[in-house]
Amino acid sequence: MIVITLTSVPPALRGELSKWCQEIQVGIFVGNPSARIRDLLWDKIVDNVGQGRATMAFNARNEFGYQFRTTNRYYEVRDYDGIPLLVKVKDATPLIKVAIVMPQNLGVQQSFQSKNNVVSHQTFRLWQLILRQLV
Repeated sequence: MIVITLTSVPPALRGELSKWCQEIQVGIFVGNPSARIRDLLWDKIVDNVGQGRATMAFNARNEFGYQFRTTNRYYEVRDYDGIPLLVKVKDATPLIKVAIVMPQNLGVQQSFQSKNNVVSHQTFRLWQLILRQLV
């Protein structure tokens, strides 16, 4: 038996998983495929998860009776004497780096305009601070 949780993934991935598992709640899939199909599903999840997150828990022959995998880039699964633990990764680099270059001396930063909406100066400053942390 497997349990898969998905967060912020493309709808196509949820549709693909629904072929093999039942979605019992939004983003939570339960099924009973073979180990081979389970591994193929995990490969498909890893390839298509994008910026989202996924976790798979499944039956295993160990002391706990289960094992799990995750795509969370801020944590990794480590085995300590047979106990799987999530450990925070110190140097977790974001998947996408974004930079906005704006002229600092022109004084035209009162608003930042995207396609159809205008973002306030305060929101723009907040995004500048966030993006400086990413770069």
